[in-house]
Amino acid sequence: MSDKKDQKEITRFFNDVFNSENQLLIWQFDERANKRLIFNTYIAEFDPESNSVSFQTQDSNPFELLPGTIYLYNEKNKSIFRAEQISTQSNFLSIHYPEELKILESMQDDKLKSIFIAVNPSFITHRPKHYQLRIFDRDGDMKARIAKKKKA
Repeated sequence: MSDKKDQKEITRFFNDVFNSENQLLIWQFDERANKRLIFNTYIAEFDPESNSVSFQTQDSNPFELLPGTIYLYNEKNKSIFRAEQISTQSNFLSIHYPEELKILESMQDDKLKSIFIAVNPSFITHRPKHYQLRIFDRDGDMKARIAKKKKA
């Protein structure tokens, strides 16, 4: 954590999410399987003294994450951040406080929501207002489509 002001802001964020029982989506891109691993979670506990937060999956399914960086999104606060895993045990995951917390603009937030909805509509409570996922966004195959058009 770079400075105490940032640490207090992040602690305030986690406290708000914890007290309001808001969900956080945790995801990671698995390059081997070429897919996003996404988990609907809530904060089980957080410790400002050790700058750590623990999450539990909403459905009690185990976390199936690869070691390394993960990303977290909170719909209510339109916030996103990345963090390093400390440990994973079944459906519990602990992370270090993130270095930074980013508040998304409406278009960015809607684009991210559209991606989560494409994977599982129950992940998002409020539908995007400014952005709708296009077919090539969903399957990620835009280059192949352009190549096919050039051949024709």
